[in-house]
Order: sequence, then C-alpha cells, then structure tokens
Amino acid sequence: MSAATATTAPTTTAMGKKSVKVRWGHVTPDFSKLRENLRERCKERIKERREELFNQRRFGVSSDTDVEVKLKEIFEEELVDLVTDEVSEARNELEKHIDSKQLLNELRTELEKSIANDESKSK
Repeated sequence: MSAATATTAPTTTAMGKKSVKVRWGHVTPDFSKLRENLRERCKERIKERREELFNQRRFGVSSDTDVEVKLKEIFEEELVDLVTDEVSEARNELEKHIDSKQLLNELRTELEKSIANDESKSK
C-alpha cells in the first residue's frame, strides 16, 4: 500500500519543478479583449474631449447645439456677404451701362450740334 500511495501522491521535488499554474490547475483569464475594449473607449473619450476643446477655442462654444447655432450663423454671414458682393457687382455693371448710355447720348448731341453748325456755316 505504501508503494501505491507513493505513486499517486506527488513528491515535493516533483511539485517544485512544476509551475504554480500547473500545480493548481489555475489558468489566467484572457484580458486582451477587455484591454482592447478599454483602449477603444479611452480613445473615444479622448477624441470627444479634443473636439470639445477645439470647438471651445475656435467658436467659443461647448455643446453640439451651440456648435450648430454657430455654424448656422457663419453660414448666414457668408450668404449675406455673397449676396452683397453680387448685388454690388450688378450695381456697378448697371452704373457702367447707364454711364455709357449717358456718354453716348452726350456724344450724339455734340455730334449733331457740330453737324448742324457745319451745315449752317456752309450755307
């Protein structure tokens, strides 16, 4: 019996050679998925905070609704500037056209007067 118990029970030298994990059947859990998930969540938080900081510095706003309002204001200002520029260009073109008509009319009347003066001198 003592020979049977000697073969089934591990000796201290045999146990010392094996690692703790093997001796106790302990397997460490795989934390790589958890670690990767935590990294992704951390990256997202950093990205969100960076966007908030950027928006605060650039526009002076902190929330998404403030950003939308500010972007609408910028868009409206650009439209007003664009329309104002186009209106002023159209006004300039119209003034040029009006000025050229007036100039042509003045030249025509001067030409008619000079023709009339030449005819009266020749008679």
